[in-house]
Amino acid sequence: MERLSQEAMKILLSRLAANDSLLNSDLGRRTVAGSKTWLKAYFFKAHKEEGVTVGQDIEFVFDGERLFGMLRRNKAAIWSPLNRPGTLVVGSFVQAGHLFKLDRQTLRYREDLALALYPHWFGLPVKFPEHPQNWILPLKKGNPPRLIQERLLAADQDYLLSFKLVEKNSRSFALEWVLFSKSGRLVASSSHRGDNARKLLNLMFKHLSYRYRQLTEIKKTEQWGSLNIVVHDLKNMSSARTLEVLQKRLSSQQAEITSVQLQAVNADQARFVVKYNGSYRNLLEWIKQWPEMRSLHERRAYNQIDLLLSSELSDETQGTQTGETP
Repeated sequence: MERLSQEAMKILLSRLAANDSLLNSDLGRRTVAGSKTWLKAYFFKAHKEEGVTVGQDIEFVFDGERLFGMLRRNKAAIWSPLNRPGTLVVGSFVQAGHLFKLDRQTLRYREDLALALYPHWFGLPVKFPEHPQNWILPLKKGNPPRLIQERLLAADQDYLLSFKLVEKNSRSFALEWVLFSKSGRLVASSSHRGDNARKLLNLMFKHLSYRYRQLTEIKKTEQWGSLNIVVHDLKNMSSARTLEVLQKRLSSQQAEITSVQLQAVNADQARFVVKYNGSYRNLLEWIKQWPEMRSLHERRAYNQIDLLLSSELSDETQGTQTGETP
């Protein structure tokens, strides 16, 4: 069990960093060696292929709050979730001579591929097409940039991933994929062969996250920013606790939010000044996804957002799941 938990920790560290820098560091090696000290739980799941149970997978859950705290204190180079771009995934599966376009409806019946699982493991926000129209196959020079631009604009995503998985026989698969930017430019491509379709798809998203980390490091063109966050209607909450938890939650994004200062507070509202280095839009989307969020109003002219919460903020942190061991 110790060996398996160490393998799971290796997977987790590579996903958190989206490269091998953390995994190959002294800190990473010590964390892997002591993986059991971070283990919160583990459990077994049935492994299914084409709806048939063929074995078991083991899933480990590590104590995310303690682990992230230790990594932050050691200034580990974690790739912040706020910097992970959205991807439109247009995939095709060729099986027994038939090509299946993997839109949202088709994926409901393809448990053997478990396609939505892998981007979740790597912290990549993705969207799958609703309908198999204007499908884009992974042709490096055969897709007009205009079509790619239109698809990304309609889906409100940053990149388009197109792949084709071909089942040669029950024990042989070939996977080819390409990645396009909003301008329709090819930014990455690769191909893989193996005896397990799920492992190939997992490998594709691993390569994708690593490429995104590279692109993030290369671009870094966005300026340091400052944002006023005003929380309203505090009189209906335990205001002192709400402000404490809010400051803790904002400060948890240390890779992007560099400082959080409570500037003013009264019976009805509180004002925070947040300094950040990254995407304003990604920061805003992260705040919008808080489960306690009732409404959010942007006031760009004043560099301010106004928040109205439906309930008191929760300071509970969920354990971090690694998924299957390879």
